[in-house]
Amino acid sequence: MPENGSDHVRIEYDGRRADVIIDRPEKRNAMNETTVAELTAAVERVDGDDEVRAVTLLGSGPAFCAGFQLDMMYEKSAEEQDEFQRAFRALLNAIDRSTTPTSPVSRARASPAGSN
Repeated sequence: MPENGSDHVRIEYDGRRADVIIDRPEKRNAMNETTVAELTAAVERVDGDDEVRAVTLLGSGPAFCAGFQLDMMYEKSAEEQDEFQRAFRALLNAIDRSTTPTSPVSRARASPAGSN
């Protein structure tokens, strides 16, 4: 069952599994402030649900996540970029603190930035 109310992220439940889905296929699921905030809230929400036993992080469309939305980053001041980085670290911390097993799922090729 899908749960909406967010512009960039949705949650779908399949039994006791929650799928947290980045839903910006037109941007290859690139993250901006809204996406990061909604992902953080979604991770915290499903982690607080006693019925959920596993969480998958997915991207809608052909890409899991293209990374940061670069055009947004170029428009920001240094202070705004720092704030975005803090918000992103809060997302990573929310995933790390989660007591529910959480796994990213990529349906396509994936490569870490800077790999050879």
